[in-house]
Formats: sequence, structure tokens, C-alpha cells
Amino acid sequence: MRVEAIVVLAVLAIAGSSAWVYVDAPRRGLSRRWAAACIVLWPAGLVWYLAVRCGVQPPSLDPQAPDPYPLKLPPGYRPPAPMVPPPRSAPARPARDEDDSP
Repeated sequence: MRVEAIVVLAVLAIAGSSAWVYVDAPRRGLSRRWAAACIVLWPAGLVWYLAVRCGVQPPSLDPQAPDPYPLKLPPGYRPPAPMVPPPRSAPARPARDEDDSP
């Protein structure tokens, strides 16, 4: 009877934590595949998810909220100019060989 109770508790812990990861991961901008990792590799997968989750802030629904990951540039650094497509010109002529001169 004790072994069955331990097995039931283990299954409930695995299912419950994996269901929580399945719901929590999209809220943090992570994939729901983390839930599969928690089912297959339960102790390691759950600890790994918790470690990754600590470094990810949930997105704010407030459009006026400050950027949670501001770009920190060193002093005196100027970002490069934006890339501009080259100007359109006439199609290039094929190169002429010196031997084919008229």
C-alpha cells in the first residue's frame, strides 16, 4: 500500500508541475515544449526550466511600460548608420575582351 501511494504522489507531482510549465511558459514567451521536457526528464527538466524562467521577464501589457531589456552601450559609442539599399542604376554591361575590339 505504501509503494502505491508513493507512485501516485510521484505521478501527481510530475503531472502537476508539467501542467504548470505548460501554462506558465507561454506567459513568459517560452515554448510549450518545456512541458514535454519536464515530463520526459522530470527532475532535470523542471530545474532547467526554473533556471531559464528566472532570466526571462514576463511581457508587460502596458504599452507605456519601459523596456525591460534596455540596450546598454559603452560611453562614446555611436551605433552604425542604418543600412540603405544601393541606388538603382542601369544594368551592368558585359565585360569586353580586349581581343574582340571592333
